[in-house]
Amino acid sequence: MSPTCTGPTKTAHIILVDDDQVREVAEMVVEGAGHTVRSTANGFEALRWMEEAPCDLLIADVKMPKIDGPTLYSEVLARWPTGGPPHPPPVGLR
Repeated sequence: MSPTCTGPTKTAHIILVDDDQVREVAEMVVEGAGHTVRSTANGFEALRWMEEAPCDLLIADVKMPKIDGPTLYSEVLARWPTGGPPHPPPVGLR
């Protein structure tokens, strides 16, 4: 008998950073999976949100104006090198 996917056991709080229309589709997919998502085209806004409240996952585009995905990730690690509040979430770059 194969395992059955019953959906998430925990609602994840996800920040999605992308400067194009993919953000809208990704937001619908994440919300459709039962998670909460805040999305923005601005990496600096995402950093501000992370200062206000921790998130479980940060998904960022690689190429964006102002601050790109790898630079955003480096900034997260520089601000929270030991994981202290908010804990730096895993970062997915696409």
